[in-house]
Parts: sequence; C-alpha cells; structure tokens
Amino acid sequence: MYVVDLEEADSREGFGFKAAELAGLQKSGFPVPKGFVIAPQALQLFISRNGLEEKIRSALETAERGPAGTMDAEKEMRELFTSALIPTEIRKEIVSAYEKLSLSEDVKRADMAALELIKMGRSQERVAVRPSVMTDHGKSFAGLTKAFLNVSGEDELWKFIKLCWVSLFYPLTSLYKERMGMEGQPAMSVIVQRMVDSEKGGAMFINFGNDKLLVEASWGLGETVSSGLVTPDEYLLDKKGALLGKNISKKLWMHVRSPMSGKTEKEHTPGSKMDAQVLTEVELKKLCELSDKLQTGVSEQRIVDWCIARNRVFILDTKPGSYEIIGGHEELDGTDVLVTGRCASPGTAAGGIVLPDNEVNVQFNAENIVVSENSSSDMLLSFPDIGGFVTNEGGRLCNFAILARELKIPALTATQNATSILKDSNKVKLFAEQGKVVKVQEEMVRDVQEYPEASPEVETPQFPSETAEHETAPVEKPVSATKIFVKVGPAGSERIEGVDGFIMIKGTETDILPGSEIDNIRALGGLPVWLGSSGEHDFSEAVNAAKGFEESGLTGVSLLIPATRGRRDVERWRHQTPSSMKLGASIKTPAMALSVPSILEEEIRFINLELRSLVQLSMGLERPDAELHSAVLDMISTVAELCREKGTRCCVSVPAEYLTEENIESVIRRGVDVICVEPGMVENLKDIMVRAEKKILLESGALKNEPETAQDSGQDEFSPSSFSLL
Repeated sequence: MYVVDLEEADSREGFGFKAAELAGLQKSGFPVPKGFVIAPQALQLFISRNGLEEKIRSALETAERGPAGTMDAEKEMRELFTSALIPTEIRKEIVSAYEKLSLSEDVKRADMAALELIKMGRSQERVAVRPSVMTDHGKSFAGLTKAFLNVSGEDELWKFIKLCWVSLFYPLTSLYKERMGMEGQPAMSVIVQRMVDSEKGGAMFINFGNDKLLVEASWGLGETVSSGLVTPDEYLLDKKGALLGKNISKKLWMHVRSPMSGKTEKEHTPGSKMDAQVLTEVELKKLCELSDKLQTGVSEQRIVDWCIARNRVFILDTKPGSYEIIGGHEELDGTDVLVTGRCASPGTAAGGIVLPDNEVNVQFNAENIVVSENSSSDMLLSFPDIGGFVTNEGGRLCNFAILARELKIPALTATQNATSILKDSNKVKLFAEQGKVVKVQEEMVRDVQEYPEASPEVETPQFPSETAEHETAPVEKPVSATKIFVKVGPAGSERIEGVDGFIMIKGTETDILPGSEIDNIRALGGLPVWLGSSGEHDFSEAVNAAKGFEESGLTGVSLLIPATRGRRDVERWRHQTPSSMKLGASIKTPAMALSVPSILEEEIRFINLELRSLVQLSMGLERPDAELHSAVLDMISTVAELCREKGTRCCVSVPAEYLTEENIESVIRRGVDVICVEPGMVENLKDIMVRAEKKILLESGALKNEPETAQDSGQDEFSPSSFSLL
C-alpha cells in the first residue's frame, strides 16, 4: 500500500517526522487540514522503474560548485523526474485518495450513481504538497526539500509530487546531509493536504523555555514568513497569554492565491497593512492556548507553522527547532555600529563583505560575510563555507534561520538596510547575539570567535515591557531638492504631514461627484496638487472641474495629462484648459519617453514617469523585477536632464515593489525633482531618502562621516537590538 490517510501516518520510522507529527496532532483533535500521505516506498519504486538512480548520481558528480552549477544540476534533475512516469499502481492509489479528499462527508454518503455525477460537475480540490523526510531529530531540511501550494487537478498533482521528490536529491540538499554528518540516502514521504486560504500566517516556537512563547506573523500565506521574504511581526507572550513585548515590522510583500490563476503569487502588501500589526489580542490568545495544549507531554523544542482563515487557527507544519543562546557577550562600547538586526543564529564572524550579485573573482570563505536582501535557505547552502550572513529581511523562525542554527553559522536578519550600508569594500565584525554589525578594529580581526558551544540553559528574549514608555527620536527629513508627493484618490482626501504635494487621480473606485474636488483639495492644506485621471474620459471631467477652480480662488492645482503620446496630445488639451492652468504630462511607455523632447516644446510644467509600466514595457516583463535595470535608469536620467534644460519638474511615481534603498538612491542620483508614492509608503520613503542623501553628501565631502545610529537606520521604537535574545 503506497497511500494512507494522514491520520494513519503517525510513525516517524514509516513516514518521517513531519507526517508523523501532523498525524498525531490530527488524531488528538488539533486543527490540522485533512489529507493523505504517499509512503517512501512510492519514491523508491518511481526511481527504480524509471532507471533514475545512476542518472541522479551522475548529475551530482558533474555539478560545478557554486550557485550557477547548482542551478544547472537542479534543472537537469527536474527534467529527469518530470519526464518520468509514476507507476500505475501508485497513480491509482493517489487518484482514489485525491477524489476522497475532494468530496465532503455528506457527498461521500450518496449512492454510486449520484456520486459519479457529483464528481463530474465538481472542480478538484486545491491542495498543498509537502515533504516529510525520515531523519533524526534536529535535522529539519527546512526549505531544502520543496513544498508547493495551491495545486489543483491530477495533472498538476503528478507534476508537483515529482518536484517534491526530486528536491531530496538536489546538490544543496546533498551538501546539507554531508554537513550534518548523515550517511546514506534518507527516505521521504509526501503529504498532500487541503489548502487553507489564509489571511495571515506565521510560526511559533514551542517549549521555548521559561514558559514563554515566541510568535512571528505576517499577511497572506504562511510561506511569506517561512521563506524569509519579509521581516515578520514578532511577539513574546507568557504562558497565560500576556503580551510581554512586540516588534511590529514593515512588511512590503505577501504571498497570496491569485483570484485569476488560482496560483500562489508574490504581491506587494497594500499600503494600509504594511506597517499595521498583524495579530489582534484575541488571535494572540488563541495561539497561546494552542501552544499550551501542544506542550502537554512534549519535551522537544518545536517550530510550528500556523495560519488564520475566517477566524480559525490551523496547524500547517511542524519542524524540529532549537534556539540556544550563548552566554559571555563581548562589550561593544565605543565601536561603530553600522547596522542592527535580529539574532537568527548566534556566534561571531569577522571579515570582508560579499554581495552574492558580485560573485566574480570573490572567495566565499570563512573570512567573508555574505550580505543579501532576503533570507533564503538555498542561499545559505550555496555559500556553506562563509563566516556569517546578514540580511535585510527575515525572522528568527524562517527556514534560513533554522538551517543557520543547525549548521552553526552566525546570522543576523531583519536589518532592513544592510545591502545599502554594507558594501564590498567594508571590513566588519558580526556580533549576532547582540544583533549588531560593527566597523572592524585591528584587534577584532586577530581573534574571530567561532560558533560557541551552547550553555545548558536556554535564555529567554529580553523584550521591552508592553507598558514601558519609549521616547521617539525626531524623524529626520530629506535634505536634497528631491520632493515627496503622495498619490491620492479624490474622495476623503486628508493632509499627510511631511510631504510636498499630491497627485490626485480621478476615475478610481474612491472617486467623487464632479465639482466636489474643490473642498477635498482645500483639505490638503494648500500644497500643490496635480490633478490627473485613469483615462481620457475622466480627464475631460477633470478639465471641466478645473474651469471652476479659478472662480473659487483655488490655487496650486495643475492638470496631469494621462498617457501623453506626444506634442499633439498637449496641444489638444491645452485648447480646452484655462490659460492660467499649468499642465503636466504622464509618461507610461518607452515610446512616450522618446516623445518627451517634443512634449517639452509646449508649456509643460512637469513630467510624471510611471515606473511600473515603464519597466514592464521596457524589459518585456509580465511581473517586474524589484531591481531597476540600468536601461530604465538611463531613461529616467535622460528625461530628467531634458526637464532641467527646460526648467520643467521631473517626477517618478514609485510603486511599493520598487521602494528599496538601492532603487531610491539610483533615482535621486539621476536628478529627479519629485518622487511620488502611495500614502502608506511615505514614512519608509523618508527614511530611505535620509540615508541615500547622507551617502551622496558623504561622497561629495559635504558631510562629515559619522557612524549611523539606531535612530538613523529606519527601525521602529522596538529596535531589534533592544530585544535581541540575550
């Protein structure tokens, strides 16, 4: 028998740690989604029938060391597995279990004829496909063997079962087994469970020590947290559910199920949620109660992945976990702290900074520290000989952090800005437990402390008290001529402090009746407003409304022509607009950018470059990369220079996915006059601009070089270093 119901897979020896844990929890009444498990014997038969054993060995032996070689070997293995056939006897059992999972209990009780009709008219269940490796406790394979979400239909199920199987043999997985001292090839089962469409998800640490619970949370699917894509909110609670401390983070991204394709997609978090606390007091209490029940009779430490959907908490995954904090911290008084973050894995390392994107002629060894944007398990194993890791995003319970602790590699996550501040030329020392990277001193290099042995007791986090008062440092304002505008809808417009103007777009869901703009524009406090639209019809209404602005004594309003294709568009709208009304042009395509010289021949006071559409149409990308390509930056530079020659303001509208320090610094260096963002992105943009402008001023010699403080780093009042797990 190759397939069993999840409840029956409660043997670690037979089905692996994860399957056995979930099976036991489901049998005990915990909220674990229904599912079935494909036994390890199915994988063995699949490999044997298709003659894959020797081909797998050959692919591993010929794989070149390094990220490029790893990717080539993985691609070769995927092609081997996806082109091979799953034996008929296994397919029959999987089909039967999948059909059973797709039907409700009431439907299952229908007679045979009715059941067949129901099956024909019913779409097949969306499921999650997860690996369960048969191995010793303390070897998690976290993020190395691959899981897949929102799988629907038999064809997709075959594909992703194979992709789950093949990940057990990937070069990085094999390297992990070697580093963990594992001999032979471990077996692996596959768990197939009903998919839960979660509104929020994360992880919690069970049996953390001293009766406390550590919880991480973010918006969307729990994969957002486990993959290290974002820095999640972090909460510390006592056994009774009292909140002892929290760290609310900026969460730029989330994984969700696309309503169009039904597949898992990465989307930028809506502005209203980016800085918002994810979990309510009631939800934290539910998680604490669940943790208390899970601890009963369990002595081992656990990291449990959970999600919340329709006010219900579900357990999705469970992994062996550890968080042993080392004693004997070094004093850092008098040292220059460059960045701060969360201790993902304790220990210290010293050496030069290495950026994975610049790996040409770089030695990835114990004398270097890798700095990257996200906390990826694959990245950790791609550079296994490195001294330490520092990342912008990620938490303490993501797969990257779990592996770093298992492999005893010092790691710091959640720095927010490490990739902007730490460059290839820097020599630094990482103090992971203190949550700091400091400027290196000669005496620091001589004695690099390796990953020390853990003390017998696990110390608990020192969070600030929830009731403690904190003084908030004054927010620094950008110092260059670059201004900040905010994009708003016409309805319910409210002034946002610390900005220089607004772009108001008609034709949105929040639009109001013509004529009401006057009161709403006045509510913005007399700052400049560029009134635009989502299309030409709506812009006609904007032009009509503009004719009443002068009569009402309203000043500071300009009209932004949508999708300006050239000089003729400007001439057409100029004839319909009051002569005193200033006009601007919206540029959305490369062809429009090429028309800017002719557009500037008219009396155009500002140009607005729509960054998202420019990138998509310039680079041919359906879903744009987060990093701006040099070709796009050159386009911005050219338009900005043309605008300067004509005395015209150049604005770039930046969506959330491009709001990174590297991108904003690049845009400022191109000489733009205005950066426009959504309301929820303003504070983050201010912080980024402060750091970017300081860097530019330092390079020019106009500013004295002083170490950046914690207040400069853009982190909130619960700074990572203030509650690092000391």
